[in-house]
Amino acid sequence: MQNLRDRTAALETEIMGSSSKLNIEARLEIVSEQLDPNNSGWDRRPPTFMVTLPSDILFPGDQTTLNPNQQAILDSIISEISSDKGSTVRIAAHTDNVGDAQDNLLLSLQRAQVVKQYLVAAKGDKYRWIAIGYGESRPLVGNDTDSFRQRNRRLEISID
Repeated sequence: MQNLRDRTAALETEIMGSSSKLNIEARLEIVSEQLDPNNSGWDRRPPTFMVTLPSDILFPGDQTTLNPNQQAILDSIISEISSDKGSTVRIAAHTDNVGDAQDNLLLSLQRAQVVKQYLVAAKGDKYRWIAIGYGESRPLVGNDTDSFRQRNRRLEISID
């Protein structure tokens, strides 16, 4: 985990000029502006394509390996990406609040990276790829029932 933090800090220093203690949304906005100075903010321009998938379908249990029986779901998304060459493809993974918050953050980041690798293998580097792990920090609904926790375990793929 410390190695991941160190690598992230080094990348932020390289992109932003200095290590930042800002929250993740503020850091992502700065990075987004560095990648595309004409974009006026991370969340200000609606995506041209967005899909939300339950993580439980793509990843069995607490694993970070794609369920081979469900890869067809990602293959169908690949065809949607085909029409937007040069766009930014954002893969954001979320968890519920069961377990340690840091473990959930790492799990979500690893899952986002696995999906990113799958999509990059199919589409190449004609896009800007961003993988984000939010952990349990952005629930859609409260985490007080099993069905609500299941809704919070999700993966969002958008083309901006």
